Amino acid sequence: MKSKIAWQTLLSVVSMLTPVIVSPYLTRTLGADRLGIYAYVFAIEGYFALAADLGLGLYGNRLTARCSGDREKLDRVFSEVFSLKFLYLLVAVAAYAAFAFFSARYRNLVWLFGIALLATGCDSSWFYYGLEQFKLPSVRGIALKLLTCVFVFVIVKDENDLWKYALIMALSPLAGNLALFAGMKGRASFIKIPVRDAFSHAVPAFLIFVPFLMQSIFHYADKIMLNLMYSEREVGLYATAEKGLVSQQILSGFVWVFMPRMSALAQKESGADELKKKLASLCELTVLFAVPACLGTMAIARRFAPLFWGADFTESGALLSGLSVNILIFAFIMILQTGYILPVGREKLLWRTGILGIVWNIGLNAWLIPRYGAMGAVAATALTNAGILLILVVCCQEKTEILQTVWGNRAFFVFGLAMFAAVAALGKCLPQTMVMILVQVGAGAALYGSACVIYFRKRRKG
Repeated sequence: MKSKIAWQTLLSVVSMLTPVIVSPYLTRTLGADRLGIYAYVFAIEGYFALAADLGLGLYGNRLTARCSGDREKLDRVFSEVFSLKFLYLLVAVAAYAAFAFFSARYRNLVWLFGIALLATGCDSSWFYYGLEQFKLPSVRGIALKLLTCVFVFVIVKDENDLWKYALIMALSPLAGNLALFAGMKGRASFIKIPVRDAFSHAVPAFLIFVPFLMQSIFHYADKIMLNLMYSEREVGLYATAEKGLVSQQILSGFVWVFMPRMSALAQKESGADELKKKLASLCELTVLFAVPACLGTMAIARRFAPLFWGADFTESGALLSGLSVNILIFAFIMILQTGYILPVGREKLLWRTGILGIVWNIGLNAWLIPRYGAMGAVAATALTNAGILLILVVCCQEKTEILQTVWGNRAFFVFGLAMFAAVAALGKCLPQTMVMILVQVGAGAALYGSACVIYFRKRRKG
């Protein structure tokens, strides 16, 4: 399990760090307006990519985990899920082509992103993850991310190269998924299946998909609504601030590793107690890292933004500070979703909360964005995530005792607040340079890490 967590965490780290590494180059090369256009078109393509998947990746992951020891069942599951995924892709591509043909804004960019949509159809990572084979997709994913980073630095030279940047980012997932699909030989084979068997997975996959659709709508709708209701510049500032949430994506990848094991435990008659223990362990590990990630980002965001992204992106610092609240909120949502709700098959709960979240988020965005621009989108996302978390806790408390588990980890919140106070105080004393930002980060990590080491030693003794 440790090696699997390590590979998935490493991929998540590289996936998040490469956009951060190239972001200061892009902010100075393309500028806020161009990056805003890119984020807007990317968000639109994202909705079509969601339609090309409709939860089959998540569902296929869980289904593969449940029959990992039976090759005949694996071949059938792979064939049925992939066939349905291909049919979804055909519909999504047709709809996207129609949209691109009639699009009046950024038409050339929209057509370029059609390449990224094709990548959704040949994604087989769900099968590898269901078998808990994380090394191959992680190694290939890391190599591709690094190559993409190199291509951006070499090819994108000024604001007129936005289309080149879009082409690189569209080809990247397609190349990665094709390479991963080529490695399927020996793991699964296509077999002839009735069409009705493939479509039998449509409804259960969609039920799993709803909560992640909710998160994707939050992720995309705010940028689309910012572009339509405010300005391209605000989209650029907001999208750039989101790149600072590296730790949120790392945590998400870390938590995701536990889902196949939790799903397998949920199928055992005697697995309820062990599932609860695993959930408690998952909660402790997640809180251990989510608290300093949230409070640490909040403490340095305003000083970090103008130094890293340039003076034109000073406002991104305040946005990043506000967005950092979601690191902790989203961590708890992920704990409940992947650690309990999905493994035990309570998809209807996620479906209901997902619909409520979508309506609530769009309504808040429509109210707050015209008044406060990007900061309104920040507030809408945080309020929506908090509301969703509250509903999930109320519905799952009886079976999971999640509140008691979180309370048992309260020491990490105390350590995190002490770290935040120390880092914020240092920020007021030190010169505003990137070196001093690193000093703040190092000091905060040392303080929090030391407190945790002492805490674990005392707990082990007593």
